[in-house]
Amino acid sequence: MRRLIRQLIEDMTYRDLSGRRRLRRYVIAAGLLFLAMIPMAFWALHERSRVMAVVHATPAPPATPWPTRTPTPPPAPTPTPVVDEAGCPADPKEWTLEPIVIPPETKPLDLFRIRPDCVYRGLAKSVAAIMLTEAGWKIPEVVEALRLPRFPLRYHLVITVTFEYTLRMKGEPLVVNQAGRMRASAIMCPPSADPARCPRVWYFAEDGSMASLRALKGCFYPRHLSAGRVVDWGMPYPVICVVRELQRPGHLVGMVEGTEDRFHRALLGEDQWNYVEEFYGYDPALREWLLIGTFGYSSLPPEAREILRTEGQQELKSLGARHGLPVWDQAWLEAFAGLKPKPLPRGWESWPDLQVGEFLAKYPGRPLDEVAMEWSR
Repeated sequence: MRRLIRQLIEDMTYRDLSGRRRLRRYVIAAGLLFLAMIPMAFWALHERSRVMAVVHATPAPPATPWPTRTPTPPPAPTPTPVVDEAGCPADPKEWTLEPIVIPPETKPLDLFRIRPDCVYRGLAKSVAAIMLTEAGWKIPEVVEALRLPRFPLRYHLVITVTFEYTLRMKGEPLVVNQAGRMRASAIMCPPSADPARCPRVWYFAEDGSMASLRALKGCFYPRHLSAGRVVDWGMPYPVICVVRELQRPGHLVGMVEGTEDRFHRALLGEDQWNYVEEFYGYDPALREWLLIGTFGYSSLPPEAREILRTEGQQELKSLGARHGLPVWDQAWLEAFAGLKPKPLPRGWESWPDLQVGEFLAKYPGRPLDEVAMEWSR
């Protein structure tokens, strides 16, 4: 034991030149560290005593029961798609517009085909309503017979649209002013008019059938891409469709029941062949297609009229076939809506030959800007 103590003293000390023993430097450093740790140990013991005093003074909580299994809530139901009375999607977001390519291996048109095809039934219903006003039906009668939320027409002073190649050729849509283009039947019978004062109008060909034939050309979104960004045209309709109307020579007849007001315009001759492009915009709030404007010419050059006379009806068949639809003529109207033209009154051939403008001056008997304002709602 003594030898061990003596060895420790030898290891921790050394003799200086005078023969006196002195502590080695590492022993001095270790001693200083030990002295510095003493107050830290006392501080730690004091803090532990203080914390434990608080713990022992706090009452213990009651025993916690075993947790019960929380039932998993059922998944949120998937929103039911909005459909019309026939079960067809009424939300344009559920539709798909497919390109129309004619002929094969060429660039697609600016117009598209809508899928599913059942969407076209709503468009056809609005077209049928317009056609009935050319077959002796009053606007209020049409709304009631077809059970429409409103007559499918809304007036816009200006519309922005496209045809088959408008965007491809011009790089921008076509802006069409609608001043003076409102249908005569709508002018003479605005929404607030007394139905008894609404005229009946017929437009029929020489063979007695309806003079106007129609077919769908295609549909489009009212926007386009330009320099990598989407340019919105400002039209308040998610989808717009273009309908070609072929106007054949015939007779335009009108009357107001209970009065002597009559007129008859003979629109005969080869120079009466013409066409009009009708634009129908879909209103999601009404779930209805509305006639929002037209585009056409008051007269055509002889060569264009000859093409319409010889090829116009075949062209309508080709246009409709792109969408799996027939030509919208009188036979189709009677089969689709179950409604026939009103019979012509006797003696219509001898009715006075008046300009339609003279009739419009009396019916509805109000400024045209007021009538336009009603139809713009």
